[in-house]
Amino acid sequence: MDTQTEMLKLIYGDIRQGSLTVVIQNHYDQPFDNIRIGDKVYRVDRTRRLRVKQSFVISEVQ
Repeated sequence: MDTQTEMLKLIYGDIRQGSLTVVIQNHYDQPFDNIRIGDKVYRVDRTRRLRVKQSFVISEVQ
């Protein structure tokens, strides 16, 4: 899903194109460098662990 405008301003200080919010159903504890979705590569800018889910705010690596 697209990241909400308020969250973009909080994290980056402005509106950033190509930013997404990814939510997974469990916690992911293994180390990783990037996330690939299709042909695009993203880096994690913020992560949040919820009770049974984990969310990542990611931005496209250029």
